[in-house]
Amino acid sequence: LSFPLGKGYNPTDKPNYKIPSENYNPFTPAGYPTVRYPNANYEDQFDMMNQNISVLVSKALRPGVYQMFQIKNYLQFSNHALRSDGTEMESVFSAHPPPLEVVGFGHFASIEMSHNVFHLAIGGPGGHMSYPDIAGFDPLFFFHHNAVDRLLALWQAIWVTENININGTYTEELYTVVNEYTDLTPFRKSKTEFWKSSTVRDIEKLGYTYPELVKFKGQDPRKLQAYLLKLYKPDPYYGRRFFAKLTIDAGKLVGSYDIRVFVDLKGASCETPKTSPHFAGLIAMWLRPNPYQINGTSYVVGS
Repeated sequence: LSFPLGKGYNPTDKPNYKIPSENYNPFTPAGYPTVRYPNANYEDQFDMMNQNISVLVSKALRPGVYQMFQIKNYLQFSNHALRSDGTEMESVFSAHPPPLEVVGFGHFASIEMSHNVFHLAIGGPGGHMSYPDIAGFDPLFFFHHNAVDRLLALWQAIWVTENININGTYTEELYTVVNEYTDLTPFRKSKTEFWKSSTVRDIEKLGYTYPELVKFKGQDPRKLQAYLLKLYKPDPYYGRRFFAKLTIDAGKLVGSYDIRVFVDLKGASCETPKTSPHFAGLIAMWLRPNPYQINGTSYVVGS
């Protein structure tokens, strides 16, 4: 995978292996496994991974998922590529003419954000799950995406929405209104018919399901929502909650990163661990390390 790097940055250099930057993909030669939080001996540091995950579940994932099931706006639910006013951002890869506003809005409760948080929490510095190009080589990738699929299936069982697809597709013009009856091209149900959201909202038609969907099948979707809000409700001992809104320039940094929020800790830095009692939460950006060039301008593409 990838290509050999400078001295010290290849697994073959253990016990003096240096953790690679997020700016480029680590090199994994034949015979070497995928790793999580690797040390100088190219060994997993599971204690560190488990510690970080336990903190993120309570401080980031649980509050985000709880809020996510209350969001009806699909654009906010699905992606962090939004402007601060909640409208969709133009895609640099669509047919939009320049100039483009290449500024996205990170909504902490989106399924994309919940997805990103775990990639970085599982892979850690130098771990395969932290890099979009090679994350799929870690077996945990598939368990993670199964969990993301479950969240999507539960959300769509509660909400049905309509919005304007400003970016269009190969088969839809810009600014097309899309809803549950829009053809999901190019996925064909038959020779003459395409699948629609309305025909796959019940995922049993695709040959599988999840326990919560079976339990509330045929019932008012608000009952499923109430069940999930009770299931994912953050720590009930908190009497008041605060929300921090962070707006990030797309492509400002190369590679994946997270922006952490600490409360009452003036000296906090990127070195301050998430296990600090002052840690309040984070925004995770899971990005490819190499920018793409379009008309002389670099853009970094997320998952």
